Amino acid sequence: MLDKYSLCLSVGVATVVLIIALPALAADAWTEYKNAAEQAELDRRYERAADWYNKAVIEAEKAGPRSPRLEEALVRMTMCYVMEDKFKQAEPSYQRALALATEDKEITANPDLLVWLDDLADAYESQAPKPGAGGICYSHSIEIRDKVSGGRHTKLGPLLYKYSDYLYHEGSYKEALAAAQRAVNVFRSHDRESGDVMRALIFLGACQGKLGEYDAADKTLAQAMVLVNKYVMKSTYESAVLQIKGDMLVQQKKYKQAQAVYMEANRIDQQQDGPKRVNQGLTLHSLAELAKKEGNYSTAADYYRKEIALYATRLSPQATELVKPYTDLASVLRKLHRESDARQAEAMALKIQNSTASTPIPLKLK
Repeated sequence: MLDKYSLCLSVGVATVVLIIALPALAADAWTEYKNAAEQAELDRRYERAADWYNKAVIEAEKAGPRSPRLEEALVRMTMCYVMEDKFKQAEPSYQRALALATEDKEITANPDLLVWLDDLADAYESQAPKPGAGGICYSHSIEIRDKVSGGRHTKLGPLLYKYSDYLYHEGSYKEALAAAQRAVNVFRSHDRESGDVMRALIFLGACQGKLGEYDAADKTLAQAMVLVNKYVMKSTYESAVLQIKGDMLVQQKKYKQAQAVYMEANRIDQQQDGPKRVNQGLTLHSLAELAKKEGNYSTAADYYRKEIALYATRLSPQATELVKPYTDLASVLRKLHRESDARQAEAMALKIQNSTASTPIPLKLK
């Protein structure tokens, strides 16, 4: 029979063992939920995986408001929602994960977290139905990497370049310029004469041109050309620089000068073979737009037809790049009182648009 002292000792030891065991049990439960979620992901049952990650979140919260496990579960749950195109459900967990990531240095030092956020940004960029979702994810990834590396992360430059490209095509030129300038600075910190620096400088010049900062753009593009002249695929980037210079001249209503620049870019593009030849579509489109501005509708129609033939041959007769030139061709044909031909061009644009989602023609620098 146990005496009073032995009983107290026995109860005390049991209590200590129980207290020590509790975190282990919690950890085992979290791992169990995570493993189940990962299996569901492998089976492409993302909604079910999100449910398991939600259980992991609840389990991780028992350890306190800040936990690497909590952040992992939140980010991966968000990814599962995105994979199911459930963006509204994804937003609260994403915002929680971001708040934890930016508040706690120890958590943001987790390299796996950066990979998950990159993947999440890519998912939003490719799948988000509303404008700006991908850009928001890129900006959050940039914010986290800034905090972790002090702006020296090796992936920061490419991410800033992608973010600038996204903002540019959203029409947010001032924000795109800031991101492009940062991309240039980051790339230069690694290698001052790299192809990445060249591409970022060209893009920076394009942003400056859109904002009417013509002197700054000329200086930036001159710096880019120094690197372009050292590059093996010189013609591709030389054409891109000329395209930007032509656009700036059009903005200043210097149409004759712009035409000469576009013609030179077109000449360079014609000398290229393979996929890069598609870039000629940009200069053909610019020449058509310029002719239209000057009231030369017949000339504009000819350029639009050349652009259409190029994309149909080099890409596909159903390529989304054809929607814009077909639509623009219809508008100038109407100016020429050719209603029947205009309707045919519109019908082609509509047929392609209905077969696949249309996207704007990008400024191709890659």
